[in-house]
Amino acid sequence: MKQRKGRTGRVTQGTYYCFVPGAFYKRLLEHEKPDITVSPLHHSILHVKALNLPRTWKPHDLFSLLLDPPAKKDVIIGILQLKELGALGLKMDGQICPDNGDLTEMGKILGSLPVSPHLGRLLIFSYVFGVLGDGILLAAGLSIQSVFATSINTGRNPLEDWYDRRIMYGADFGSDSVSLLLAWELYVAARGSGQILNFEQQQRWCDDHLISFSRLREVCLFESVPEVKAFQGHLDACLFHASNAAHAGRFCFMPVDSVCS
Repeated sequence: MKQRKGRTGRVTQGTYYCFVPGAFYKRLLEHEKPDITVSPLHHSILHVKALNLPRTWKPHDLFSLLLDPPAKKDVIIGILQLKELGALGLKMDGQICPDNGDLTEMGKILGSLPVSPHLGRLLIFSYVFGVLGDGILLAAGLSIQSVFATSINTGRNPLEDWYDRRIMYGADFGSDSVSLLLAWELYVAARGSGQILNFEQQQRWCDDHLISFSRLREVCLFESVPEVKAFQGHLDACLFHASNAAHAGRFCFMPVDSVCS
């Protein structure tokens, strides 16, 4: 409320009144909680492991030195999730260790990517299998809200029209990822055929094809060829420095059904 009050004062002269329920007001904090206490710790844990600290040090030991350390259970949950992704080893010194683990080659690469480890794993596998462009598109689409509009304004039955248009994106496959790829192919085909030449035509095409215009623009930021080539070069460097041919081969033979787990 103080932030909103300050913003009002910067815009124009006046008096700010805020009406909220008393129970809500009592729950308000004087200051926001530090980000590290409320956000996922995956990248922070990977960065800690990359410091090559003594093996007796666990990630929580370092986090506990912060002014506002995260809860130990949150650190352990992050470590276990990284183990599921293959970023941390299951064992240390031959014993299963739920609150620590050695950084794997996969973990070194995931720690260097500017995306969540789950999406980073998707990008690594798409690179290995030669479909990095589709992997970047899926990562972009999965990192935002669905690109598909949730409602449609028509003169007859809106729900029936929405369902009919949703079917053309392969909704019967039961996969949002496949639907996203199909929608993107239609959009690229429309651009190539000259149906979309300016801002207004793009917005009209989105309205006709059950696509959220604002979210499609977010995905477009990641689809340019220079971006794909730059990202491919980054992965080339990561795999060259962080793993040898045996490690790259091990990535290929990991279970495919666990790529996006």
